[in-house]
Amino acid sequence: MTIFHHLPGQHLARVQELVAKLIEDRRAPAAIVSGVRHLGAGVAFAIDSPGLLDLRAEMMRLFGSWPGPQDLQRWRPHITIQNKVPRARADALFFQLREEFEQRPIRITGVDLSSYLGGPWRHETTVPFKPSAAAN
Repeated sequence: MTIFHHLPGQHLARVQELVAKLIEDRRAPAAIVSGVRHLGAGVAFAIDSPGLLDLRAEMMRLFGSWPGPQDLQRWRPHITIQNKVPRARADALFFQLREEFEQRPIRITGVDLSSYLGGPWRHETTVPFKPSAAAN
């Protein structure tokens, strides 16, 4: 799930620091894969997680003016499974998945930070959530 699309690269160290501090003693938010979303030129699984929405809102406050215009829009967490395909192909997958779909929980393990390199991405770090009691 992409939480933010654009944070300035020159602040990467500070972003890492803020994210680490924010989630250092936090358990992963509960989340469910709640449905199938049509993206127009692709398909995604919708994610329902009030805790994740709260976490993102906290990050928005911490990051101040850093998030880009796309990040200022309402955030609808999802996992993209198909992107940039013709509409007919997206329609076919959407209707197939919607018919077979069953809600299920999903485990969120941490926050990844990556840098966009004009095409490819470079993974910078993963900030893990505190392990759940069940994992101990």
